Amino acid sequence: MQRDWELIRVLLYKLRDGQFDDVHGYEPRLVREHLRLLVDAGLIEGPPTEGGYALSRRMRLTWQGHEFIESAQNEKVYKGVVEKASKFGAISFEIIRTMLAEVATRAMLGPG
Repeated sequence: MQRDWELIRVLLYKLRDGQFDDVHGYEPRLVREHLRLLVDAGLIEGPPTEGGYALSRRMRLTWQGHEFIESAQNEKVYKGVVEKASKFGAISFEIIRTMLAEVATRAMLGPG
């Protein structure tokens, strides 16, 4: 299974906003697997259920999770970073996080 960066972003926003409904357009198995990956990455915390991980009030974003979604706030920028990084092959979380931080830094500093 490859990580779906848009699903990752959706799941993090749902947890931040307290939305524990189904994730439309994604198979439940894929959602469970991505939630497990987010726990493994330290972006969210919460106990697994009998069927694996599920969006629930028992899950929460970590500091790292909040930091990541703040840097991914602009959908156009986020998708551009993921697209650009994917041109070089496999994408790591660290690369995406670093690229988003660089884009934000450049935007704050301005053109000169």
